[in-house]
Formats: sequence, C-alpha cells, structure tokens
Amino acid sequence: MKRPVVLSLIAAVVVAALVGAIVAIFVEPATEAPVSPQTATFGSGDAGEIGWLREPAAIPDVQFATSEGETISLDRFAGKVVLLNFWATWCAPCVEEMPALDRLQAELGGDRFQVVAVSSDRSGAEAVAPFYEQHGLESLPIYLDPEGAVGRAFGIRGLPTTVLIDSQGREVARKEGVAEWDEPPIKTVLTSMTGQ
Repeated sequence: MKRPVVLSLIAAVVVAALVGAIVAIFVEPATEAPVSPQTATFGSGDAGEIGWLREPAAIPDVQFATSEGETISLDRFAGKVVLLNFWATWCAPCVEEMPALDRLQAELGGDRFQVVAVSSDRSGAEAVAPFYEQHGLESLPIYLDPEGAVGRAFGIRGLPTTVLIDSQGREVARKEGVAEWDEPPIKTVLTSMTGQ
C-alpha cells in the first residue's frame, strides 16, 4: 500500500519539474521597467506621478513647425531645460492643463527654461491659433506636428504627455496625464534644475 503512494509522489514531483522546465524555456523573463521607483507627486491637481528615469536618456532627433511654417528641432533650445508637452485642441485633459503651462512659461521661460507645447492637431495652425486666442494663451509659442511624427518618435501613448529634458538635451522624466504645471512643487524642481 505504501509503495504506490511513494511512486505517485515521485511521479508528481517529476511532472512538476518538467512543467517548470518547459515554462522556463518558452516564457521570457519579465524585463525591468525603464522608469525607476523614484517619483514626485506634483500638487493637488495632479492626476498621477512623474516617472524619473534611472539614467538620463538620449532624445530622438525630431522636427516640427512653428505657426509661421518654419521647421525647427529641439536643438533650438540647446542648453535649456525643456518641458516638452504633447497635446491637441480636441483633448479635454490637454485643454485643462494648457493655461497652467502658459503661466509656467510666463514665469520661468527665458534663457534657461522653455515650455515647448507641440500640437498634434491635423489641421495645424488653423485649429491651434484660434484655440490660443479663445483661451488667452499668450506666453506659449505655437508648435505643430500635424502628422504626429514627434509623438511617435518619443513613444507617446496618449495625450497629454509631458517629457522633461535637462539642459544637456537628455530626457530625465515623463508624465502621462494632467498636472498643474505652475504649482510650487513643480516650480521648485524646475528652478533647481535651471539654477534660477
């Protein structure tokens, strides 16, 4: 009576070991997420946290247009800390945060800092210029990416998304969703980065 029980247990252990070996061969191990656990919650209006990269990352070489039709790249802002925001006029959360970005640019924008809000509206300036006027946006320059090429190059998954680029031209953090960009905790981080 004892021998069949022992044999059954041995068979179960062998089967479990074989299943484990098969899983190890065919299932890839989980990769580590690119964003570190280090986070900073930015203000009461924030819908989440900003993800800080473990190491600064190179940014793609991309081009977009000004409202005058000039093609530029992020090289234009070399040496500045850049808050690169991807948005569109039809995106309700984007509409919500644009005034805060405008106020942030008005307060901190200059030789060391720039908000670059790139619209993905397909109709370009025809949609964006009236939107700026309607919402009283006076400090943010109009930047256009009607084909969405810049967003794809940065791997943007949804709007709004904001990428923080340091003065050496490297991505250091990313925020998906709305934030109150002109609240004191954010300005403290940005001013520490710019040395203002």
